[in-house]
Amino acid sequence: MSYSSPHPSRGDLIEIFRGPYQHWAIYIGHGYVIHLTSDGGSGETSGNVMSSSTIFAVVKKERLSAVAGDSEYRVNNTADYKRNRLPVRQILKNAKAQVGNRVRYSLTAANCEHFAKWLCYGTAESSQAENVVCAITVAGIAGIVGSIFTSVRRQR
Repeated sequence: MSYSSPHPSRGDLIEIFRGPYQHWAIYIGHGYVIHLTSDGGSGETSGNVMSSSTIFAVVKKERLSAVAGDSEYRVNNTADYKRNRLPVRQILKNAKAQVGNRVRYSLTAANCEHFAKWLCYGTAESSQAENVVCAITVAGIAGIVGSIFTSVRRQR
């Protein structure tokens, strides 16, 4: 496990790099985070990629070192520039109240980033999900344009 930014403070958003995606958590202090993860046992969940077929997730309090594993992580509070952050005490209270809850999971509408940012700002958002939806939309439009172009060429 390695970090590329200063040690986290209570209430910080933690972004953990997992190759093609990032896992998100809220730092609550003393080496612990609260995060939304797969509904399996501890240890297995921390490094587990949640697929689009996962229906439920669970909120867990775990050591940041266990959640990050060998992955690099950083404090990422960049949304502070466009959102009003809740007071740290409120973030921690809300996060701790969620531990143990099973919640619906959706890769594009209710993932770990949505959850962490909801705790921090009161608004669930995910730049990863927005990028995926945008890429799918662009790919779909490109496919349609390609089909039209191919169809026009055949008619000539």
